[in-house]
Amino acid sequence: MTKQISAAAFLSTEAAMSRLLSHGDSEPTYTIARLASEAGLSRATLYGAPELLARFRAAIVSSEAEVKSPPSSTDRVRQLEAEYHVAQPRD
Repeated sequence: MTKQISAAAFLSTEAAMSRLLSHGDSEPTYTIARLASEAGLSRATLYGAPELLARFRAAIVSSEAEVKSPPSSTDRVRQLEAEYHVAQPRD
C-alpha cells in the first residue's frame, strides 16, 4: 500500500511538470528523477502519487508527438517564401 503525498508535494509536482514540459530544451530528458529534482522531492515521494506520474507520462507522449509532427502547409509555404526572398539578388 502506498502512502498518499501531501497537498504541498502535489502542488510542487504539478508546478514542476509545467516547468519541465514548457521549457524549450533542445533535447529534453523527461524522467521521474528529473521531475522529483525539479519539485524538490524524492523519487519515492513521487511514486506515492501514481495519478500524477500517469499524467506526466501522458504529457511526455503528447509533447513528443507535437515535436515529431511536420509543419503545416501554410508554415512551409511561408518558410519557402522567406528563403526565396533571401536568395533573390538585390539591385
